[in-house]
Amino acid sequence: MFENYDYSESLIHKASNVIFVGSFFTFIGRFIYLRLKEMIEKQRESKRKLNNVRTTIAYEMHQDIGNDLNALVYKIKNWHIKNGNIESEEYKQLEQSTVQVIAKVNDIVWSLNAEKNNLKALQNHLITYADETITNSNMTCSIEAFTNMPSRAIEQEIKKNIYLLYKEAINNVLKHAEATNVTVQFKYKLKKLQITITDDGKGFDFDTIIKGNGLDSMQNRIKQLQGKIEFLPNRPKGTIVKFELKV
Repeated sequence: MFENYDYSESLIHKASNVIFVGSFFTFIGRFIYLRLKEMIEKQRESKRKLNNVRTTIAYEMHQDIGNDLNALVYKIKNWHIKNGNIESEEYKQLEQSTVQVIAKVNDIVWSLNAEKNNLKALQNHLITYADETITNSNMTCSIEAFTNMPSRAIEQEIKKNIYLLYKEAINNVLKHAEATNVTVQFKYKLKKLQITITDDGKGFDFDTIIKGNGLDSMQNRIKQLQGKIEFLPNRPKGTIVKFELKV
């Protein structure tokens, strides 16, 4: 009864089915791959356009608002000279407020500028901030930059949060440490950025370290960055603040 059954035809039929199924899944896989590629390219293009807009805004702010504010400082100082350089409290407050506004505008410009979204530019900005801020407070500032800091790209939000954390640490020294000397050190190894701020001030009680002086805010920010922060006593006196994160 099986003499007339064509086994070769059955095998060919099965093979055809396998080839068809394989081709079908290959087609589906190729289709999904191309769609994902298209979506990624669209996201990249949108990001490029957004970065271009941010950079343009940063440039225009620097050219327009920045220049106007610098001109305002010049006018204030010129008015002061014409009035005999009288050291009034009102003048000091006016000058200080204007300088603070300029600093904030510069921070916004730097934050928006997509061309600065890399580690090397970040280190340069942090060095400038520490040098200007600490020196103006009559403290001695020593900075140890990492000489081979790569131009590795970082997300704008990460860049901004690192700066805000660093700024809090520096301002904490200025407000509370009563230090004479401050040292800032940068290191980068195995994709980990480490920043250490050391002062020779009065130190503080490490048992209550997260209860004041903005330190709880620093703890929260480093958690957002998925990094870690340490507060250590500096011998014979002072404090060491060290934070590290992967970027």
